[in-house]
Amino acid sequence: MSFVDAASLPCILTTAYYSLVHVAHLQPGETVLIHSAAGGVGQMAIQVAQYVGARVIATVGSQAKRSLLKSRYGLADDMIFNSRDDSFVRDVLDTTGGRGVDVILNSLAGKLLHATWSCVAPFGRFIEIGKRDIHENSKIDMDPFRRNVAFASVDLITIFEKNKPLGARLLKECGTLVHEGHITPPETVTELPYSDAVKAFRLLQMGKHTGKVVLVPHAGDRVLVRPSTYRNQPLFKHEKTYLLVGGLGGLAIDNLGGIFQAAMVLQDAPLENMSYQQWQICVEPKVKGTYNLHQATLGTQLDFFICFSSASGSIGSKGQANYSSANCYLDALMRHRREMGLAGTTMNCGMIVGIGAVAANQALLKVMMRSGYDGVNKEELLYQIEEAVLSDNSKKVSRRGVDLHQTITGINMTKADFYWCQKPLYRNLYNNHEFLGQTAIKQGTKSLASQLQGTKSIEERTTLVLSAFIEKVADVLSVSVDSIEPANPLSAYGLDSIIAVEFRKWFSRSVGVEIALFDVLG
Repeated sequence: MSFVDAASLPCILTTAYYSLVHVAHLQPGETVLIHSAAGGVGQMAIQVAQYVGARVIATVGSQAKRSLLKSRYGLADDMIFNSRDDSFVRDVLDTTGGRGVDVILNSLAGKLLHATWSCVAPFGRFIEIGKRDIHENSKIDMDPFRRNVAFASVDLITIFEKNKPLGARLLKECGTLVHEGHITPPETVTELPYSDAVKAFRLLQMGKHTGKVVLVPHAGDRVLVRPSTYRNQPLFKHEKTYLLVGGLGGLAIDNLGGIFQAAMVLQDAPLENMSYQQWQICVEPKVKGTYNLHQATLGTQLDFFICFSSASGSIGSKGQANYSSANCYLDALMRHRREMGLAGTTMNCGMIVGIGAVAANQALLKVMMRSGYDGVNKEELLYQIEEAVLSDNSKKVSRRGVDLHQTITGINMTKADFYWCQKPLYRNLYNNHEFLGQTAIKQGTKSLASQLQGTKSIEERTTLVLSAFIEKVADVLSVSVDSIEPANPLSAYGLDSIIAVEFRKWFSRSVGVEIALFDVLG
């Protein structure tokens, strides 16, 4: 077996094998529906199902892929249906006498996932290997569960990260199937050099390929990279101890070098309904706790005293008067320490996403998103901590007159109608910021925008935009401009909603207009 064939197998075979054998417990004589069956996982799933002795129903997106399944795997024409719309539901039910299928290996998303869910037979097993609906936290109908069915998801990355013994066992079992000749590499393993990595992803996005795409290193490959402009800097001194407040205890404070104050308790409620107890529970960890640390270290020359505050201290937050007030106190105390010649900085963080309190509270996340907060991810938070440590000193202002005791992140700059935009602290920031609609026309796309401004009729503008758009489509498809027929919808070229997002952004940046996704695809 060649290196390329060997590289094509592990991911797709272990996914199909684990889904059908370990999770679904596919049995001889059962019927399995395999979506996108001409792809890498699909072809492996067909082979595993046939090895088990199950009956295979498949869906594909083109006539060429239908022919592949018939010639390579011997599937009957009346057992292969269309995956591009929900017509397969009627076909599957007709084929199974209205019963449905015992096992479904699903990779379709949105409405087609819901349509597939209706095809599961009593005591059936639905195995989800797609990601879109999971990441979007989509909902499914509960009625099919009355038929004693099961819904499970499979993610190979999670297996190899969280259960390495299981991953090793899957590789061993799949390797045995390959060595014994029960499983062969997928039809059409497309080999591309590293320098064509972008082309490889385009090929996957368009959904026209069959089998597997493998990137192979070749001498002389040239890959575009963005050189790093950032270098890690030493933050701490090995001979000192640093105190992290909140969740830790029993640490020695001899030769104390710095403090992180990250205590936080939320007790949200409208101010008129907030009890005194709710106010105190939220305020005391930040106010009393920080004041005690301040008092206890007045005689110590700290390298840094950093308080985790919130942007709510400067812009306010609905239902969080207690929390906002406590953060205002941190800002004032750190400014006071600077005036005393001591280290002190507050990090007024916005909406921290992926970790922490917001990640654990979906209701809070939705409220903050509606309020207009911009998300700050883990990496950005760590950069902010690093900057706070490096800049925490006794200076009150920088040489340019910038107040040094406070940093603020997570302020949304996408538009200028948030309730805090005209507060004195932010007014100048928003008044001097060019927002997306303005920037798209004024910067980076002046060529097309200026040409449009110079036209005199709608016919001229239509011709100009159409020509530019055809050039963009041809560039994405890596084909000549002459091969693009303006009357054809984008779907005729194998482009789906993923690519449509890119075109939608192009319209926004190049023309300065927002277009709905269905208009782009249509």
